[in-house]
Amino acid sequence: MVRIAFLNLQACVGSTRGWLHYGLTAWKYFLPHQAGQLPALAGFLREAAIDVLGCAEMDGGSLRSRGQDYVADLAALSELKSGVFFPTQRLWRVANQGNSIHSRFAILRSRNHRLPGDGEARWLGEAELAVDGAPLTMYVTHLSLRSRKRAGQLAAIAERLGGRRRALLAGDFNTDDDRELEPLRAAGLRRVATGCTHPCWRPARALDHVFVSPDLQVGESYAASQARLADHLPLVVELATSPSRATSECAAAPAPPRPSAPPE
Repeated sequence: MVRIAFLNLQACVGSTRGWLHYGLTAWKYFLPHQAGQLPALAGFLREAAIDVLGCAEMDGGSLRSRGQDYVADLAALSELKSGVFFPTQRLWRVANQGNSIHSRFAILRSRNHRLPGDGEARWLGEAELAVDGAPLTMYVTHLSLRSRKRAGQLAAIAERLGGRRRALLAGDFNTDDDRELEPLRAAGLRRVATGCTHPCWRPARALDHVFVSPDLQVGESYAASQARLADHLPLVVELATSPSRATSECAAAPAPPRPSAPPE
């Protein structure tokens, strides 16, 4: 069994207490700040027994992160010692944002695929993991805010992942519209029920998703409602040999296990 999580880390800004908190912490998107969420995230990973983590809005080292490479820092704080950073947007020296994958298993190879669309660049990160002697390919992404752009990005992802075996896709898709996600299902991917993730203080929308190839079996899956590490909740999915017990609606998500402490 392998336990996989996904989280939009929000660059360790930590807007987790309501809409007003976005305004109070907006300066952290551009100015140096302490990454207080990283120790709490490492604690969550231990408590939930996570083997592999995918992240969006990770910072690979910049002015706002005080020069800290959050991928390396998380490796030092947790048992997920293998990590890869997929850069997506660099704002001079102020921000170095991207997606990332962190793993207890060795990362055999990785690639970063540019997705279609103008404006802020969107990417699909790919990493092949050595999981119990059989490679597992994990993809991580963060799609655009506008549906027109997402349509092209979803089509590109569906084309790349269609027919793949032992493949898992996790990301912040910025949509909970089943019709938009249809290209992934048409490509043979199965959406895992995990529950609503945004906003974390009152989850009402399932913007973050996990899809798996048909040959992967899914056990426990949920949105970790007590782990308020960013403005999105983390997702947790257990890959198992038994048939999936999940459904596809927000309301079907079971309660999480041991919670982690909220960031300061």
